[in-house]
Amino acid sequence: MSAPTSGSRSRGIRWSRRSARMVACLALLAGACQSPTESVLIPVPVQVMLNPVAITVPRGQVGTVSVSLPGVPAGTAVSWTVSGGSAGITTGFGEGASTPASTLTVVVGVTVPRGSYQLTVSGSAVGVTTQPAQLLVTVSETSGAARAEWRTNAKDLRSGRGH
Repeated sequence: MSAPTSGSRSRGIRWSRRSARMVACLALLAGACQSPTESVLIPVPVQVMLNPVAITVPRGQVGTVSVSLPGVPAGTAVSWTVSGGSAGITTGFGEGASTPASTLTVVVGVTVPRGSYQLTVSGSAVGVTTQPAQLLVTVSETSGAARAEWRTNAKDLRSGRGH
């Protein structure tokens, strides 16, 4: 079907030359946007990945977890954060702290009650939508050998012979 010309009628609508040109231009633009070689990128949230997703850490000990944002280029700056848990559980990121792949260190204090604690690990990067991941930290009782080592270290620190 050809575009209506000035003075012609199409289903009761009178088209002017200007209207016909505008419709032709819009059709041309719409056709250009639907090229089979073009694609429209829709940002899909990137899930923060943890390995492992659950750790058991005795009181006074340290656990580590690998964190990553799969598909995010290596040069992209990432800001990692952790929330939740309990007083006495502290976290930090080691080498690669601002890269898409890093190591999360979980330190459990000696006074943290035994039990399970949920931590939320989030990563953010410019232009990337992310979804946080949940890390389950189970705090267990400390072994007798570790308690004896702490006592020795505590005595050394009090007496000034600390490390």
